[in-house]
Amino acid sequence: MKTAPFECFVATSLADAIQKLAETADEGGRIIAGGQSLIPMMALRVAYPPYLIDINQVAELQGTNQENGRLKIRAVTRHSSLERGLLAGTTGKLLEAVALYIAHHPIRERGTFCGSVANSDPSSEWCLVTATLDGEIEAVSVHGTRLIPAASFFISIMTTSLEPNELLASVSLPLLPETTKFGFSEFNRRAGDFAMAMSLATLELKGGLLTNVRLGVG
Repeated sequence: MKTAPFECFVATSLADAIQKLAETADEGGRIIAGGQSLIPMMALRVAYPPYLIDINQVAELQGTNQENGRLKIRAVTRHSSLERGLLAGTTGKLLEAVALYIAHHPIRERGTFCGSVANSDPSSEWCLVTATLDGEIEAVSVHGTRLIPAASFFISIMTTSLEPNELLASVSLPLLPETTKFGFSEFNRRAGDFAMAMSLATLELKGGLLTNVRLGVG
């Protein structure tokens, strides 16, 4: 099938993107970066936004950085950039290990971490990571910025507390101590298929005791 007609606006700055979103949100305007979920849904006429705001050229939404003990992952950070081992430390190694379970290589080259979180698909590895590690979501609109704890962000299947006029600008995760151990497991019918079940655990061993334990099941 083909998509319903739509207009695409290519934003060149964050201010451009949120202004255009403010103008079109009430009519169903949507942000697009990787589009690995949205475009197939549009092709099947499950979703038919009349306006798309492309943020791939927005410099403020590129890449990652570390600040205040957290790793900030911006909106146009691809899955593949996290699987290449470019991020140092335990959190970087965890993301590298989990990224390899996401779909197939071409999708990882295009899809984004934040887009996955915004979509809130229960089979999403990044949603599980964000929830388990108590991630924080940065939502930006013409009215300002909101920082939303993961516990308040994920409401239900494909439903979040993100407002229609808000752009998910970044997700921040804690920089886990170097002494942290982690494990991730996923079950699916074939490699690259949607997860049917998955789990994530992080912990530290101190004096023979398990401490700072986090467990997530998806």
